[in-house]
Amino acid sequence: MAHDVLRDRRMKARFILELRYEPIVQAFDRRGEVLAVVHRSFKSKIEHWRIQNVEVTMADDFNSPSKTIRVGHLRSSITYEDPDSRQEFLDDSLNFLALLRDVFPDGFEDIKRIGFRSTSIMTYEEAASFEEAFKAVRAAYLCPELPLSIDFTDCSVTLERDDTRLFIGPAKKGEEWVKNTFSRPEQNVPEYGIGIDVDCFARDLLCKDTNALKSAARTLQDLALRVEEEALSGLT
Repeated sequence: MAHDVLRDRRMKARFILELRYEPIVQAFDRRGEVLAVVHRSFKSKIEHWRIQNVEVTMADDFNSPSKTIRVGHLRSSITYEDPDSRQEFLDDSLNFLALLRDVFPDGFEDIKRIGFRSTSIMTYEEAASFEEAFKAVRAAYLCPELPLSIDFTDCSVTLERDDTRLFIGPAKKGEEWVKNTFSRPEQNVPEYGIGIDVDCFARDLLCKDTNALKSAARTLQDLALRVEEEALSGLT
């Protein structure tokens, strides 16, 4: 997997890897095995667990979680906020996929959707204030002259294609986007910076073994990093 070239700029981060698949009927009977296999492997980081209907949920803190794992009969996911590094999440997410296949060796072949989402606030040294960060995003992604008489002071841009969605805009401590996006918005958020949310995904995959599943996840994670790097490099 690609080295995180943005590590020194990534002040606040939230990473999610999610699988959606055809219903796994064994999930009803193997909830205890999920705990025995998955939770045992992650217990040092994710201590608590609970079972609601079919879904097994694990978290470091259910009130304000920074690490969460969910395993259900229709979807499973792993989420880290502010891990020690992006690499920590990538390694743990691949381990999570391998453990899922251990519990459900006949499942996770017909993947309806696999997605990797990276949401970060990056430092932007070229700007001395939130207002300058806003101007940089506007200059790079919007027409210099907007056809409006109102003078706007904030913006965000969303770009989409078949397998990727990019959101980029200026970000600052205490704003609604930060509060609504992160589980712990009071931690590691700079006074101002650039908010980037990249969601990369693939649909209708046939993953016959663990290596194929891991390969799909690696490809999405590398794509997300490349989009982040290009999105930042385009700012003036």
